[in-house]
Amino acid sequence: MRPRVCGNVLAPGPPAARRRQLEARFARQRGLDTVRLLTLAVGLLITAAGMVVTLLPSGVTRFARHSITPLELYASAITRVGIGFCFILAAHTSRMPRLLRVLGIIAVIAGAATPLLGVNGAQAIATWVSQQGLGLVRVFGLLALAIGATIVYACGPQRRAA
Repeated sequence: MRPRVCGNVLAPGPPAARRRQLEARFARQRGLDTVRLLTLAVGLLITAAGMVVTLLPSGVTRFARHSITPLELYASAITRVGIGFCFILAAHTSRMPRLLRVLGIIAVIAGAATPLLGVNGAQAIATWVSQQGLGLVRVFGLLALAIGATIVYACGPQRRAA
């Protein structure tokens, strides 16, 4: 006899079947928790990067002057696509699912467009940003800080009702 599911409640049934169903449900939940924790870690890294860029913009402009290789460009594209899919998968269990989906879609599109930009295009953008002065670099740092903090809030631990 298989247990019947009535809404979210398990109907009475043999203990072994009921245990298997509960284990399957918890396994799915663990998978979602892993993606959510990974997204939380990405949000913390974005927040930390935003703080570094805001506080030390001259280091960023110095870093932007180094030449970009095709391998670095493709690695950047793959990382962006991966982060985008991570955001999309974690959106379901977050506090702000719509925002995470939008950020995920933007990251996937940016990752797909990165190889189309090419090494020369990426180098031109980096050179242009470094020529605009430290104010614009700080603005980008503050933007990254705000986005990262929002991701951390969206994927952080939720309060439990007492």
